[in-house]
Amino acid sequence: MKQYYIYKTTNKLNDMQYIGSHWGKLNDSYLGSGLAIRKSIEKYGKHNFKKEIIEIVDNKDLLLEKERYWLEKFNCATNSKFYNLTNVAGGGFMSDGKTEEEKKIIREKQEVNRRLKRKQTAQKMKRTKQNWTDEQKKANSEAVKGGISKIPQQKRKQIHKKIGELNKQKWQNLSEEEKSKYIEKLKEYRSRLIMTDEIKNKTSNTMKNNWKKLPDNLKKIKIQHMGDIVRGKLWCNNGIKNFRKTPEEIEKLKYTLGVIPIIKKVCNNGTRNFYKTPEEIKELGLEIGKLKTL
Repeated sequence: MKQYYIYKTTNKLNDMQYIGSHWGKLNDSYLGSGLAIRKSIEKYGKHNFKKEIIEIVDNKDLLLEKERYWLEKFNCATNSKFYNLTNVAGGGFMSDGKTEEEKKIIREKQEVNRRLKRKQTAQKMKRTKQNWTDEQKKANSEAVKGGISKIPQQKRKQIHKKIGELNKQKWQNLSEEEKSKYIEKLKEYRSRLIMTDEIKNKTSNTMKNNWKKLPDNLKKIKIQHMGDIVRGKLWCNNGIKNFRKTPEEIEKLKYTLGVIPIIKKVCNNGTRNFYKTPEEIKELGLEIGKLKTL
Protein backbone atom coordinates (compact mmCIF):
# COMPACT_ATOMS: atom_id res chain seq x y z
CA MET A 1 0.00 0.00 0.00
CA LYS A 2 1.28 3.47 -0.92
CA GLN A 3 1.68 6.04 1.85
CA TYR A 4 3.00 9.55 2.47
CA TYR A 5 6.20 9.46 4.51
CA ILE A 6 9.41 11.28 5.48
CA TYR A 7 12.61 9.31 4.96
CA LYS A 8 16.33 9.58 5.60
CA THR A 9 18.84 8.07 3.16
CA THR A 10 22.34 7.34 4.48
CA ASN A 11 25.54 6.64 2.55
CA LYS A 12 27.03 3.60 4.34
CA LEU A 13 30.55 4.51 3.15
CA ASN A 14 30.84 8.12 4.39
CA ASP A 15 27.72 8.56 6.62
CA MET A 16 26.40 11.46 4.47
CA GLN A 17 22.60 11.76 4.79
CA TYR A 18 19.59 13.07 2.87
CA ILE A 19 16.15 14.04 4.19
CA GLY A 20 13.18 13.88 1.83
CA SER A 21 9.46 13.17 1.42
CA HIS A 22 7.79 10.58 -0.79
CA TRP A 23 4.48 8.97 -1.71
CA GLY A 24 4.89 5.26 -2.33
CA LYS A 25 5.45 1.90 -0.71
CA LEU A 26 7.55 1.92 2.45
CA ASN A 27 9.86 -0.81 1.11
CA ASP A 28 10.33 0.57 -2.43
CA SER A 29 13.76 1.36 -3.89
CA TYR A 30 13.33 5.15 -3.88
CA LEU A 31 16.35 6.87 -2.25
CA GLY A 32 15.92 10.54 -3.22
CA SER A 33 15.76 12.87 -6.21
CA GLY A 34 18.02 15.75 -5.10
CA LEU A 35 20.92 16.71 -7.37
CA ALA A 36 23.68 15.82 -4.90
CA ILE A 37 22.13 12.55 -3.67
CA ARG A 38 21.53 11.35 -7.26
CA LYS A 39 25.15 12.00 -8.23
CA SER A 40 26.35 10.18 -5.12
CA ILE A 41 24.11 7.16 -5.83
CA GLU A 42 25.47 7.09 -9.38
CA LYS A 43 29.02 7.10 -8.02
CA TYR A 44 28.74 4.58 -5.16
CA GLY A 45 25.81 2.43 -6.29
CA LYS A 46 22.41 1.87 -4.64
CA HIS A 47 23.73 -1.05 -2.59
CA ASN A 48 25.87 1.37 -0.55
CA PHE A 49 22.83 3.36 0.67
CA LYS A 50 20.13 2.58 3.20
CA LYS A 51 16.74 4.25 3.72
CA GLU A 52 14.99 4.75 7.05
CA ILE A 53 11.36 5.86 7.51
CA ILE A 54 11.33 8.80 9.94
CA GLU A 55 7.60 9.54 9.98
CA ILE A 56 4.39 8.48 8.21
CA VAL A 57 1.80 11.23 7.56
CA ASP A 58 -1.85 11.35 6.41
CA ASN A 59 -1.87 13.75 3.44
CA LYS A 60 0.32 15.78 1.06
CA ASP A 61 -0.12 19.14 2.84
CA LEU A 62 0.97 17.64 6.12
CA LEU A 63 3.79 15.83 4.30
CA LEU A 64 5.42 19.10 3.17
CA GLU A 65 4.96 20.60 6.63
CA LYS A 66 6.65 17.61 8.28
CA GLU A 67 9.47 17.58 5.71
CA ARG A 68 10.14 21.27 6.43
CA TYR A 69 10.19 20.47 10.17
CA TRP A 70 12.85 17.74 9.80
CA LEU A 71 14.95 19.78 7.34
CA GLU A 72 15.04 22.73 9.73
CA LYS A 73 15.63 20.50 12.76
CA PHE A 74 18.89 19.18 11.28
CA ASN A 75 19.52 22.48 9.37
CA CYS A 76 20.33 20.29 6.35
CA ALA A 77 21.08 23.14 3.92
CA THR A 78 24.11 24.35 5.89
CA ASN A 79 25.05 21.04 7.54
CA SER A 80 28.05 19.49 5.77
CA LYS A 81 26.85 15.99 6.74
CA PHE A 82 23.74 16.29 4.51
CA TYR A 83 23.25 16.16 0.74
CA ASN A 84 20.29 18.59 0.91
CA LEU A 85 21.04 21.96 -0.73
CA THR A 86 18.03 23.79 0.77
CA ASN A 87 15.59 23.53 3.69
CA VAL A 88 12.62 24.04 1.35
CA ALA A 89 10.11 21.17 1.45
CA GLY A 90 9.46 19.55 -1.91
CA GLY A 91 12.62 21.12 -3.38
CA GLY A 92 13.24 24.83 -3.88
CA PHE A 93 15.48 27.56 -5.24
CA MET A 94 18.70 28.52 -3.56
CA SER A 95 17.49 32.05 -2.81
CA ASP A 96 14.23 31.07 -1.07
CA GLY A 97 14.42 32.77 2.31
CA LYS A 98 18.17 32.29 2.76
CA THR A 99 20.72 34.61 4.32
CA GLU A 100 23.86 35.50 2.37
CA GLU A 101 25.90 33.18 4.59
CA GLU A 102 23.53 30.25 3.91
CA LYS A 103 23.63 30.96 0.16
CA LYS A 104 27.43 30.93 0.29
CA ILE A 105 27.47 27.53 2.01
CA ILE A 106 25.02 26.12 -0.56
CA ARG A 107 27.15 27.42 -3.45
CA GLU A 108 30.23 25.82 -1.88
CA LYS A 109 28.42 22.48 -1.65
CA GLN A 110 27.39 22.76 -5.30
CA GLU A 111 30.97 23.58 -6.32
CA VAL A 112 32.22 20.51 -4.42
CA ASN A 113 29.74 18.37 -6.37
CA ARG A 114 30.89 19.87 -9.69
CA ARG A 115 34.55 19.22 -8.85
CA LEU A 116 33.68 15.67 -7.85
CA LYS A 117 31.97 15.10 -11.21
CA ARG A 118 34.96 16.48 -13.14
CA LYS A 119 37.32 14.29 -11.12
CA GLN A 120 35.20 11.18 -11.83
CA THR A 121 35.19 11.97 -15.56
CA ALA A 122 38.98 12.45 -15.60
CA GLN A 123 39.52 9.17 -13.71
CA LYS A 124 37.24 7.30 -16.12
CA MET A 125 39.14 8.70 -19.12
CA LYS A 126 42.44 7.80 -17.49
CA ARG A 127 41.32 4.19 -16.93
CA THR A 128 40.24 3.99 -20.58
CA LYS A 129 43.56 5.29 -21.88
CA GLN A 130 45.50 2.84 -19.70
CA ASN A 131 44.28 0.01 -21.95
CA TRP A 132 45.42 1.76 -25.14
CA THR A 133 48.53 0.63 -26.97
CA ASP A 134 51.26 3.17 -27.79
CA GLU A 135 50.13 3.17 -31.40
CA GLN A 136 46.53 3.95 -30.41
CA LYS A 137 47.70 6.81 -28.18
CA LYS A 138 49.82 8.24 -31.00
CA ALA A 139 46.98 7.96 -33.52
CA ASN A 140 44.51 9.60 -31.10
CA SER A 141 46.99 12.38 -30.36
CA GLU A 142 47.38 13.13 -34.06
CA ALA A 143 43.61 13.11 -34.50
CA VAL A 144 42.83 15.64 -31.75
CA LYS A 145 45.92 17.84 -31.87
CA GLY A 146 44.79 21.25 -33.07
CA GLY A 147 41.33 19.84 -33.88
CA ILE A 148 40.55 17.10 -36.37
CA SER A 149 38.99 19.62 -38.76
CA LYS A 150 42.34 21.40 -39.17
CA ILE A 151 44.08 18.27 -40.44
CA PRO A 152 44.20 17.98 -44.27
CA GLN A 153 41.66 15.53 -45.68
CA GLN A 154 44.26 13.08 -47.01
CA LYS A 155 46.06 13.00 -43.66
CA ARG A 156 42.71 12.57 -41.87
CA LYS A 157 41.89 9.51 -44.01
CA GLN A 158 45.26 7.98 -43.16
CA ILE A 159 44.65 8.54 -39.41
CA HIS A 160 41.17 7.00 -39.57
CA LYS A 161 42.53 4.03 -41.53
CA LYS A 162 45.30 3.51 -38.97
CA ILE A 163 42.84 3.68 -36.05
CA GLY A 164 40.64 1.13 -37.85
CA GLU A 165 43.57 -1.25 -38.32
CA LEU A 166 44.55 -0.93 -34.66
CA ASN A 167 40.97 -1.64 -33.57
CA LYS A 168 40.91 -4.76 -35.76
CA GLN A 169 44.16 -5.90 -34.19
CA LYS A 170 42.78 -5.29 -30.71
CA TRP A 171 39.65 -7.28 -31.60
CA GLN A 172 41.74 -10.24 -32.74
CA ASN A 173 43.57 -10.23 -29.40
CA LEU A 174 40.32 -10.47 -27.40
CA SER A 175 39.24 -13.80 -25.95
CA GLU A 176 36.07 -15.51 -27.22
CA GLU A 177 34.28 -14.64 -23.97
CA GLU A 178 35.13 -10.94 -24.29
CA LYS A 179 34.02 -10.93 -27.93
CA SER A 180 30.66 -12.54 -27.08
CA LYS A 181 30.03 -9.98 -24.30
CA TYR A 182 30.77 -7.11 -26.69
CA ILE A 183 28.50 -8.58 -29.40
CA GLU A 184 25.65 -8.95 -26.89
CA LYS A 185 26.01 -5.30 -25.83
CA LEU A 186 26.06 -4.21 -29.48
CA LYS A 187 22.92 -6.25 -30.25
CA GLU A 188 21.14 -4.71 -27.26
CA TYR A 189 22.09 -1.20 -28.43
CA ARG A 190 21.00 -1.86 -32.01
CA SER A 191 17.69 -3.35 -30.90
CA ARG A 192 16.78 0.03 -29.43
CA LEU A 193 17.45 1.69 -32.81
CA ILE A 194 15.46 -0.72 -34.98
CA MET A 195 11.95 0.51 -35.84
CA THR A 196 9.17 -1.95 -35.06
CA ASP A 197 6.27 -2.48 -37.51
CA GLU A 198 4.02 -0.51 -35.17
CA ILE A 199 6.35 2.53 -35.22
CA LYS A 200 6.76 2.26 -39.02
CA ASN A 201 2.98 2.20 -39.57
CA LYS A 202 2.44 5.09 -37.17
CA THR A 203 5.12 7.18 -38.91
CA SER A 204 3.73 6.32 -42.36
CA ASN A 205 0.16 7.26 -41.38
CA THR A 206 1.32 10.57 -39.88
CA MET A 207 3.22 11.49 -43.06
CA LYS A 208 0.22 10.54 -45.24
CA ASN A 209 -2.16 12.66 -43.13
CA ASN A 210 0.23 15.62 -43.25
CA TRP A 211 0.44 15.30 -47.04
CA LYS A 212 -3.38 15.26 -47.36
CA LYS A 213 -3.61 18.50 -45.37
CA LEU A 214 -1.27 20.36 -47.76
CA PRO A 215 -2.85 22.69 -50.35
CA ASP A 216 -2.50 21.60 -53.99
CA ASN A 217 -0.08 24.43 -54.86
CA LEU A 218 2.33 23.35 -52.08
CA LYS A 219 2.08 19.73 -53.20
CA LYS A 220 3.12 20.76 -56.73
CA ILE A 221 6.09 22.72 -55.36
CA LYS A 222 7.25 19.79 -53.22
CA ILE A 223 6.89 17.33 -56.11
CA GLN A 224 8.86 19.67 -58.38
CA HIS A 225 11.53 20.11 -55.69
CA MET A 226 11.93 16.34 -55.23
CA GLY A 227 12.11 15.92 -59.01
CA ASP A 228 14.87 18.51 -59.18
CA ILE A 229 16.80 16.65 -56.48
CA VAL A 230 16.46 13.34 -58.36
CA ARG A 231 17.61 15.00 -61.58
CA GLY A 232 20.61 16.47 -59.77
CA LYS A 233 19.64 20.12 -60.07
CA LEU A 234 21.46 22.70 -57.94
CA TRP A 235 20.61 26.20 -56.75
CA CYS A 236 22.29 28.94 -58.79
CA ASN A 237 21.76 32.58 -59.71
CA ASN A 238 22.39 35.12 -62.49
CA GLY A 239 22.91 37.99 -60.08
CA ILE A 240 19.21 38.93 -60.16
CA LYS A 241 17.16 35.75 -59.77
CA ASN A 242 17.65 32.27 -58.25
CA PHE A 243 17.20 29.07 -60.29
CA ARG A 244 17.54 25.28 -59.98
CA LYS A 245 19.66 23.97 -62.87
CA THR A 246 21.75 20.92 -63.73
CA PRO A 247 25.58 21.32 -63.57
CA GLU A 248 25.66 21.29 -67.41
CA GLU A 249 23.06 24.08 -67.65
CA ILE A 250 24.91 26.14 -65.02
CA GLU A 251 28.15 25.86 -67.01
CA LYS A 252 26.41 26.66 -70.29
CA LEU A 253 24.53 29.71 -68.95
CA LYS A 254 27.55 30.81 -66.84
CA TYR A 255 25.42 31.09 -63.70
CA THR A 256 26.91 31.28 -60.17
CA LEU A 257 26.34 28.47 -57.66
CA GLY A 258 24.34 29.38 -54.54
CA VAL A 259 21.39 31.65 -53.86
CA ILE A 260 21.19 35.42 -53.48
CA PRO A 261 18.73 37.13 -51.12
CA ILE A 262 15.79 38.43 -53.15
CA ILE A 263 14.36 41.63 -51.67
CA LYS A 264 10.73 42.10 -52.63
CA LYS A 265 8.77 45.31 -52.19
CA VAL A 266 5.07 46.03 -51.87
CA CYS A 267 3.57 47.38 -55.10
CA ASN A 268 0.24 47.61 -56.89
CA ASN A 269 -1.35 47.85 -60.34
CA GLY A 270 -4.17 50.15 -59.23
CA THR A 271 -6.42 47.21 -58.42
CA ARG A 272 -4.37 44.70 -56.38
CA ASN A 273 -1.30 44.62 -54.14
CA PHE A 274 1.77 42.45 -54.93
CA TYR A 275 5.22 41.57 -53.57
CA LYS A 276 7.69 41.90 -56.44
CA THR A 277 11.42 42.45 -56.92
CA PRO A 278 12.56 45.90 -58.13
CA GLU A 279 13.30 44.40 -61.56
CA GLU A 280 9.80 42.89 -61.83
CA ILE A 281 8.21 46.17 -60.71
CA LYS A 282 10.09 48.03 -63.45
CA GLU A 283 9.37 45.39 -66.07
CA LEU A 284 5.62 45.21 -65.32
CA GLY A 285 5.24 48.96 -64.83
CA LEU A 286 3.77 48.65 -61.31
CA GLU A 287 3.62 51.41 -58.72
CA ILE A 288 5.61 51.07 -55.47
CA GLY A 289 3.48 51.18 -52.34
CA LYS A 290 0.45 49.47 -50.91
CA LEU A 291 -2.93 50.21 -52.44
CA LYS A 292 -5.43 51.27 -49.80
CA THR A 293 -8.60 49.36 -50.53
CA LEU A 294 -11.93 50.40 -48.98
